[in-house]
Amino acid sequence: MAAIARVLAAVALCAAAVPSFSASLVPLPGADGQVTRPVSAFPNPIGVTVFDDTGQPAVGVRVRFTTRTTGPTLVVPPEVGANGFMPMTNAQGVAILAGPPFTASSETGTIVVKAEALGTSAEMTLRIEGTGAVMTDGVSGFVQTTPVNAAFPIAPVARAMDGLGGNPVPRARCGISKSPVGASGTFASAPAANGMTAYADDNGFVTSPDLIANGTPGEWQLTINCGTTTSGQAFSLTNTSLGAVRITPGGPYAIATKARKTVEVTVRDAAGAPIAGRAVQFEYSYLATSGFLVSRSAVTDDRGVARTDVIADIEPGWLGIRAIVGDASAIVHVSFGSPAFPRFQDMWWGGPVENGWGLSIVQHFEKLFAVIYGYDNAGAPTWWVIPDGTWNEKRTVYTGAAYSPRGSAYYAYDATRFRPGSSVGNVVITFAGERNATLAYTINGISGTRPITRQRFGVEGYEGVRGTTEMWWGGASQDGWGLTVIQQEQTLFPVWFTYDAAGVPVWYIMPGGTWGDGGYEYTGRLFRTTSSSWLGGYNAAALKTMDVGSFRINFRSPVTFEYTADGKNGTMPISPLGF
Repeated sequence: MAAIARVLAAVALCAAAVPSFSASLVPLPGADGQVTRPVSAFPNPIGVTVFDDTGQPAVGVRVRFTTRTTGPTLVVPPEVGANGFMPMTNAQGVAILAGPPFTASSETGTIVVKAEALGTSAEMTLRIEGTGAVMTDGVSGFVQTTPVNAAFPIAPVARAMDGLGGNPVPRARCGISKSPVGASGTFASAPAANGMTAYADDNGFVTSPDLIANGTPGEWQLTINCGTTTSGQAFSLTNTSLGAVRITPGGPYAIATKARKTVEVTVRDAAGAPIAGRAVQFEYSYLATSGFLVSRSAVTDDRGVARTDVIADIEPGWLGIRAIVGDASAIVHVSFGSPAFPRFQDMWWGGPVENGWGLSIVQHFEKLFAVIYGYDNAGAPTWWVIPDGTWNEKRTVYTGAAYSPRGSAYYAYDATRFRPGSSVGNVVITFAGERNATLAYTINGISGTRPITRQRFGVEGYEGVRGTTEMWWGGASQDGWGLTVIQQEQTLFPVWFTYDAAGVPVWYIMPGGTWGDGGYEYTGRLFRTTSSSWLGGYNAAALKTMDVGSFRINFRSPVTFEYTADGKNGTMPISPLGF
């Protein structure tokens, strides 16, 4: 028994040696006793470290901060809530009044902030002294000009001043506002906001977030107003019209399924010089299977290059991405999960000895949309369309069915009368390299073979928009006709395949033109031709060309096609055909 008594006594002595704790709250270094000016942020975080009854930092404990609501006090940011803000302690047991800074009110005096948790509390005494900002002086970026949808080169900067000898006010709370309608801009960090709160640095300087002009030309104002300033500092900003812009797409790109790839476009001015700081929007143009466009916007670098990333689908397919700057656009082609296909997109012909007929090819990766522009048995212009086809294993031979649809007169078009009809034969194009091919056909029971080559017609230069090569159409309400546009350098070669008054195929050719309207409008003469029958043997000596009107394509959004042809005229909105 005596031995047991000695053991118990020893245990009692050990227990007596263990110190006892109670929960406590300790203000963070610099939190208590700090001083600021009216309507300014405090220099140090306002918060406490919470210790539990074992002397260890208490994690995940709710701390209640309170102070008076009248007289000198803390101004709680609207994003935070009322004075009873209750943050949780972090892994170090620290709780602070986080989020946008808690600023001093406009009255001078003492503020006592009380923190409560675990049945105990701590107080921090803050002081509001001196004079707050009563004036805002501009520092830089007063008058600036940039094209619409482009970034302004200099961030507007102002300085919060106390008005007593022009002394700066550190950490002054400032408001930044801008024109809400018409010509204006967006904050890069908050595109939807018309205004925001910012805080001067320790030297009183406040800087606007990066600004991007909106799409409306004109003058507008940005205002920075600090402290109790009534008028603030105004900055005069101007959005100018874009002028001619050229977009050159990179690629075509080929990536593996489920892979990520950076694609790019280059933006240049009318003289071919790269444009830096220009905002570029990206959107889906056409889609087979699926793919994901990571970012819908970018700004060009010093080389005029804007980039975005694409994530490929798990299945093979292809994706078209339209890059847009104002009214200009171009398409970036991306394929995934299959080999890249050679680019056969162009205007092809039989050379000078077979002048008068042609074959247009518009290509979306492996898909070719081909149209043969030839002549019927009476020598009248007609066309056969090959809207789809298949490749051989080596991707050198393309085979597709040919069609000769029927419709209604081009000048009073009625899509309900469009009849694609059954296939009238098949066409086989065998490519021998990138510039030469053989066109073999069986159409209406007549077979033939013709050597073809790319037709060179482009004139070098930088007039006009880029990326116009496409199969254009009038949409579902105009289904049945199309406008092939092939672009080489600055020259366009449009061919309109449509229907005459009897509803049978006819085509009009527009071999060249001139650019106007700042490089967005292409105009020229419109011709109709006759010759000998194309099926079987063709005789180029029978070719006759008649100037029957004019055309105008305006590539500003929405793109329009205007024509005068054989005494008829009209204007139609057009868009690229997805296939």
